[in-house]
Amino acid sequence: MSYRSAGGRLTITGVTEFNSNLQQLKTTTPNLAKNVIEASAKNILERTQNIMPVVTGALRDSGKVETEIRNGAVNGYIGFGDETLNPQRGMRTEEYAVAIHERDKGGKWLENTLYDYAPEFLTDLQQGLSVNYSLKTSAPKASKKF
Repeated sequence: MSYRSAGGRLTITGVTEFNSNLQQLKTTTPNLAKNVIEASAKNILERTQNIMPVVTGALRDSGKVETEIRNGAVNGYIGFGDETLNPQRGMRTEEYAVAIHERDKGGKWLENTLYDYAPEFLTDLQQGLSVNYSLKTSAPKASKKF
């Protein structure tokens, strides 16, 4: 691509390759971010499971991580509880999780882990995105000849 002006010629090279790489970023970045967020969410889940008191293990074992890309945004979800019956309480683990979380003494293991892990999560996210992907070419170069 070249432009002429009264002062000479301005030549820009690498535009096509640069635009191609920008399109690749648009496609790969959400998937990369999804993988990084999923790995961090699994780390948070594991940390939470390690500090939870265990009687039967049903609540601990019901922990799950889900990630999705929706409208270009990456969302990660961590939670406890499902349709499995807690053998000691006779209620589904999803009901038991809410009851335990809302009681006065403790029970907010996931919430506490999230607060404790937040600074590390941001570092992990930044490192995961910067280390795992880089442009294959530099920005377009311009040169002016007189």
